[in-house]
Amino acid sequence: MNNPKRNRILIVDDVGEYSLAFKMYLPDDAETLIAESAEQARSLFAAHSPVDLAIIDVRLDKTRADDVSGMDLLSWIRERSPETRVIMTSAYQTIEYELEAIERGAIRFLRKPLQPDEIKKALSQVLKP
Repeated sequence: MNNPKRNRILIVDDVGEYSLAFKMYLPDDAETLIAESAEQARSLFAAHSPVDLAIIDVRLDKTRADDVSGMDLLSWIRERSPETRVIMTSAYQTIEYELEAIERGAIRFLRKPLQPDEIKKALSQVLKP
């Protein structure tokens, strides 16, 4: 019997509630990795590649001087794994963030507060079998 490939999904948000909101809508068989910082995300990404989808908050908590923004993490992932699809999220309602995310290679941009229908639609588009 041939087992279908499980999607490996990395969720990066410094607010745990948002990570859990996304996780609720992921397929039951998805392998989910959750990071609260870009540094932690890079470590998980390197240890668990290939990653099929990364969901990244634009503005991560920068309490650590060496941590980077979600946009920088997006670029880092795209350089190392162009096939990894990326959805960016933000509570900051600016078109500049959306445009920059798309320019850097994100395939979707979702605004917070997250709406269940938007999450479901985005995930169904990027996690096609």
